[in-house]
Amino acid sequence: MDQLLIIGSTCVDVIIGLERLPRTGDDLQPKGQSFAVGGCGWNVFRAARLAGAAPVFLSPVGTGVYGDMVARELSARGVPILARVPEENGCCYCLVEENGERTFLSVRGAEYRITRTMLDALPGRYAMVYICGMELQEPTAGDTLSWLEDCRETAVLYAPGPQGVLLDTARQDRVLALRPILHLNETEALTLSGKTSPEAAAVTLGGRTGNIVVITLGRAGCLCRKADGTLLRVPAPAVMVADTIGAGDTHAGVLLGCLHQGMALETALDRANRAAAIVVSRKGADVPESWESFS
Repeated sequence: MDQLLIIGSTCVDVIIGLERLPRTGDDLQPKGQSFAVGGCGWNVFRAARLAGAAPVFLSPVGTGVYGDMVARELSARGVPILARVPEENGCCYCLVEENGERTFLSVRGAEYRITRTMLDALPGRYAMVYICGMELQEPTAGDTLSWLEDCRETAVLYAPGPQGVLLDTARQDRVLALRPILHLNETEALTLSGKTSPEAAAVTLGGRTGNIVVITLGRAGCLCRKADGTLLRVPAPAVMVADTIGAGDTHAGVLLGCLHQGMALETALDRANRAAAIVVSRKGADVPESWESFS
């Protein structure tokens, strides 16, 4: 079987607990602060491994205190660093309110800049690849898109995220022309489609790509527009939410890992829902190495 490739960032999350988000002039006392290695690419990679897949991971690692933290974490977990670059790594400030909702302040660095040289140096052939909208905002986005355009036999799962739905028209057209599986939350789906309901968004986006569209709906599970155009709802387990950091990444990674192993779409969606539900019941975005580690 050709391999699964995850392309994306690994950064340090600085997680700050707050009663509420600050307003101009506030002087708030955070309820706590912690550090964790995260980033969309890293979370998706670990979630795909949780699903039983063995993905290849391309995530540039830079310099500075955050780059060193990332390098140590990948080394400790036995994950090869395929691109080490002489630019500083960034970080992500995660403001978590008492209700579990999170707001991200991303300081971008080397971890988002994927070059054609890195992609051409990858080993092996790939049946499926994950890409995220944040990397496609960078000046190097053309490198990623041209490489994917040269690898038309590779299936793409594209998770635009809140930044990816705001890409300029030319870049958005190029990525959607790859006919990717789309993975979005409800707000992102409505923004990208211009529609007012998840169902209408799924139909519109699926009509444009001719492929699967997955829209996560929080406690309501997810809505899927299948490749044949039919709509499918898959419920999620009921859990107490600690915070929602990493939920979408976990859902995408487990879904991708299951599909790569040939699982049925509904089974893959159910497993993705269950994994995301467990992650939101815990603080932070840490994804365990196995289902048995969820406790």
